[in-house]
Amino acid sequence: MNKDKLIIIPILEDAIDRLNYDCCIDGDLIEISLSFNEYKNLESLGLFEAINECLGIGLGEYEDELIFNDKFIKLEIMLLNFIKKYPTNKSLYKFFFICKIAFKLNTAILISF
Repeated sequence: MNKDKLIIIPILEDAIDRLNYDCCIDGDLIEISLSFNEYKNLESLGLFEAINECLGIGLGEYEDELIFNDKFIKLEIMLLNFIKKYPTNKSLYKFFFICKIAFKLNTAILISF
């Protein structure tokens, strides 16, 4: 099924707990979609495999992952290396800037594929 992929960023630490218990309130989350084509583009670069390897997680087509702020430095470095390798890839920049929001808030990123 060709559906958009959702990336969710909790605004505050308390919102992370509510997200874990599926009881968020209005204003808790920033939700940004990657189109199916953007997702497939990033997948073809090997981005999600690289994220899994770098962070020791299991992000995949049927696995959501909540990435906490203790892994943000590794994630940012890895994404910057991908940008150096693929400097004209707009989908990669979009994904990077979505992640930068979470880095700035210092909370977490839920990648829901």
